Amino acid sequence: MLDSDGKRYGIIQIGKREYKFVQHRQRNGVIKTVTVKRDSAGRLWLCFSVIEKLWIPKEVSAGEIGGFDFGLSTFLTDHTGHKYLSPEFFQQELQRVKMLNRAVSRKDKGSNNRRKAGWMLARTHIRVDDKRRDYHFQLAHDLCDKYDVLVFETLNMDAMKRLWGRKVSDLGFAQFVKIVEWVAFKRGKRVIFLDQWTPTTQTCSNCGERQKLDLKQRTFACGHCGLVLDRDHNAAINIRAGASAHTARGEVRLSADSIAVDGRSPRL
Repeated sequence: MLDSDGKRYGIIQIGKREYKFVQHRQRNGVIKTVTVKRDSAGRLWLCFSVIEKLWIPKEVSAGEIGGFDFGLSTFLTDHTGHKYLSPEFFQQELQRVKMLNRAVSRKDKGSNNRRKAGWMLARTHIRVDDKRRDYHFQLAHDLCDKYDVLVFETLNMDAMKRLWGRKVSDLGFAQFVKIVEWVAFKRGKRVIFLDQWTPTTQTCSNCGERQKLDLKQRTFACGHCGLVLDRDHNAAINIRAGASAHTARGEVRLSADSIAVDGRSPRL
């Protein structure tokens, strides 16, 4: 049967109650276990654990290598200078979240009105998370279409959250990296992570001269060779260039280190 959105659904019984069951994706393989979970909005999810043989393409050669630098003003900047902006979904819903938080706090504890207000607040957060995840998956596929090897810098996200708080959480770079690893793994692409102490921002991508650069300085101006470049663009070039050199010295982390042997991503 089909619902109004064109999705297939049926009826499933949990305990003594019957629920409309919407199938979001095709189930393949041998089903081993089924777990029923309830999210903060009260929706029930059936999580199937299956054993399935996945066809993973052989790892491609290092044809197109892309270096990417993460930033707060610009989500990603690649080595060509192209910038990928984040819609900042939580910032878009911030006023609504504040309004709903105030609505919850005004309601009496244990009342139906408080439960309804809490449900609306939970739905708003879920909607923000769904939009962010969808954007991350689309961007991950776009990058894997364009590049065979993707190079990122390992970042201390906890420290960045302590400095810039909600902004870092809204961008969701840690979640994006996990999604890129999973998409690249399934498509036979390769993801490389440079060591977080690699001086990519303070090093000139033209002559290799290193100089101090404050966070407020958005342009890198080399005093040795005269190169003037956007700081994120300069860092992305260094990230891309540093992949091969650091790989030879074993100072990088490959995406295969975080992917399970049976093809499932333990991080998603």
